[in-house]
Amino acid sequence: MRIILLCLVIIFGCNNNESDNIHSYRMPKPKNTELFSWNIPGNWISTNTTQFSQANYLIPSSRGSADISISYFAGNAGGVKANVNRWRKKLDLEELNKKQIELMGETFLSNIGEYKVYKIVNADNDEFGFLCSIIPAKNHTIFIKLKTYPETIDNLKKQFIEFCSSFDYNE
Repeated sequence: MRIILLCLVIIFGCNNNESDNIHSYRMPKPKNTELFSWNIPGNWISTNTTQFSQANYLIPSSRGSADISISYFAGNAGGVKANVNRWRKKLDLEELNKKQIELMGETFLSNIGEYKVYKIVNADNDEFGFLCSIIPAKNHTIFIKLKTYPETIDNLKKQFIEFCSSFDYNE
């Protein structure tokens, strides 16, 4: 009986009419900005988002602008080790193990809870470096990445930490 039913589905399910061709549509990625809120410093300039970011900003500095992006994903999005090593790879730095990454991260507190900030620079790369934050939330992980010239990272660190600490749930 199952074989007969399967054959009927195959026979009647297939149709060669041109009008029945499968069509695909590209839909914009939904923005989940309603999940979290944060305080934006007055001198930051909002810019266009990317495929993976919920918000992007330019931060004026003494040597041009620094870029900051905010992304969040359901779950742990690959975990701390994979993400820190991905950022390190962009600066041609070797991968670190979990313990090394744990030791390099500084712990801070936001309204959501504890989070870590990672300063990632390569002494041989004076073009850019990163301050990155990973904030574990209830069902998401928030990633905040500041990209700027290595010599301006320390000048922007306090402002970056204040920004990361302002994150809260939008409830």
